[in-house]
Amino acid sequence: GRLQQSQKQVRIFPEIWRELKRRNVNFRWTIHGDGPEKDFLREQLKEGVNAGEVSFSVPVPYDELKNIIGQHDIYLLTSAHEGGPLTLLEAMAQGLVPVCGDIPCIVQDAVNSKNGIRVPFDDPTAYADAIATLACDRQRTDDLSAEAVRTAETDHSEIALAQRYLDFLADTQPELASPAWPDKIVPKPIVAASPLKFHPLVRPLRRLAKRLKPRA
Repeated sequence: GRLQQSQKQVRIFPEIWRELKRRNVNFRWTIHGDGPEKDFLREQLKEGVNAGEVSFSVPVPYDELKNIIGQHDIYLLTSAHEGGPLTLLEAMAQGLVPVCGDIPCIVQDAVNSKNGIRVPFDDPTAYADAIATLACDRQRTDDLSAEAVRTAETDHSEIALAQRYLDFLADTQPELASPAWPDKIVPKPIVAASPLKFHPLVRPLRRLAKRLKPRA
């Protein structure tokens, strides 16, 4: 994602890395993204990079990102504020266990004790404790991973999210639940029209005919 401080709070990364080192956690951390804090992170995490513990992923085509995500066990979200981070659901769908700051957004709707861990968003020790706990308990990690996949594919699928929008509209604006066209308007599907009707040479004639058409 964006390596930016005000929203993403990425300057907490070196603090989490130091806390993981104090706990002797064996880990490999991939930071995928770009932004104004990248140079800061590279400098602060230089020791981790040299030790092979931290790597910065270069930009890749979107369809290749799935392979990078799938090589990991944990998805870390330290943002100070978010709306609906798509990367969270994408990671959960790949089986990564989310360790997220407990902020008001989709995190509180999607992440719970059965599929991940929520911690105070500004506490590096809490993130490190959560990661260390998962590192020491492979069975729990696997159980959370399986539930993360189920949550992403069932509770937050495209169909499920679309249905929530429809339910919201039905609750707040019931008049939109069953829209009806006025009698004088008869909508026709575009596929029913001849392609010639939209040909560049025909379009001026169609506009002229519309201007000459008598008005009621």
